[in-house]
Amino acid sequence: MCAASGWFVGFCPQPPDRPCLDFLPGLHLIVLNKLTEGTKAYDDFVAFVQLPLIKVGELTLIAAVVLHGLNAVYYPQVG
Repeated sequence: MCAASGWFVGFCPQPPDRPCLDFLPGLHLIVLNKLTEGTKAYDDFVAFVQLPLIKVGELTLIAAVVLHGLNAVYYPQVG
């Protein structure tokens, strides 16, 4: 994602093989944009992110981060 042209280019602190970190600033901007559209738009967005499918995705992401962290502790990089 970082190597592509567009507004994500300035938000790339890592190599382009890690597109998840490009997604987070974009999501932050979407949430801020919803705040500028008024309380109804923001409330609709909050209702959307409380759907069960989104909650399952959040739990999957948390599990992946924890497992990734534990893997880094178990297999530390040497050298």
